[in-house]
Amino acid sequence: MLSRASFGFVMASRLLLLRSRPCLPSLPADSLGSAVGLVPLGNGFTPKGIVDGWRRPVMFTRTYQGTPSTLALLSAGNDGKFGVDLNFTPSNLNDSRDNVVVTSP
Repeated sequence: MLSRASFGFVMASRLLLLRSRPCLPSLPADSLGSAVGLVPLGNGFTPKGIVDGWRRPVMFTRTYQGTPSTLALLSAGNDGKFGVDLNFTPSNLNDSRDNVVVTSP
């Protein structure tokens, strides 16, 4: 499972990618509205990142359940526990039971 610091760094990096897209106009974080919030990393650093309706960080992968080039976003749900590995494969069914996953078509 990802540590909170690792996860927060990943989400802050994803937001930075949106803000500094090559060959496209810059996209300020505030233009994403309520989808952006502060993501505490546990090391005193609290960058802006993509958050869900519970204001918790959202995970992102390009390899959903081990399938390359399959994008997915994951919300930990109301309990705030992901319970998944880096491929979003459940590693703890009690923690992952209320997760919300959105995959690319």
